[in-house]
Amino acid sequence: MLRLLFDLLKMVRRQREATGEIEERQWLSMSFNADEMTRCRALLCVLDDTTPHRRVYQSKRVAHRIAQMLADPSERVRRYAMLALSHVREPSSIPSLVRILETEGPEPDRFLAAHALGYQGGQQAVMALRAIAQDERQPVGLREECLRALGEAKDADGLLQLLPSLQSAEPWPIRWALAQGLRQAGLPEAKEVLERLCSDKRVPRDLRNRAKWWLEAEGNC
Repeated sequence: MLRLLFDLLKMVRRQREATGEIEERQWLSMSFNADEMTRCRALLCVLDDTTPHRRVYQSKRVAHRIAQMLADPSERVRRYAMLALSHVREPSSIPSLVRILETEGPEPDRFLAAHALGYQGGQQAVMALRAIAQDERQPVGLREECLRALGEAKDADGLLQLLPSLQSAEPWPIRWALAQGLRQAGLPEAKEVLERLCSDKRVPRDLRNRAKWWLEAEGNC
């Protein structure tokens, strides 16, 4: 998953160098192009929120088209569309993202759907994220991403509901993601989870040090 994200960042930089300002009409034309890479290039423009592409980035018609691209025949285009929906809000995308998250499909797709749902927010999104986060049958990495996404969505109620069952959860990455979600949602309950992580020798030293830094930065040490 990290490799995918690094590759995308490289492509965004190349796209920025290769194109000037793109108008909405031009973007829509690219998004309907029969060539897979042209459709991908259109989505890369959305991931680049710098001035040359800002009008595309803020267009409602573009957002609606991105949601439609979740059904594209190309797996690559679908994944780029999910990444784009972590930057652009489009309520019509939520049912499709929930379906991808809940389906036992490729884990990278479910990971990207969770990430996008955290940005989209809303009741349907957070209910789906909560269900996966607390389901011990689900992959640990996916549960972690759902917890972080709940923090992105500022779902205080959901995170506090999950806290009693997950604050002592194993393996430790679940608790680390819980702390991240609580902290991102601005909840003081993150303090206790972080303190426990600081004293857990199974947690890598760099993460324990980061937890200590967070506590000190917020005046909790």
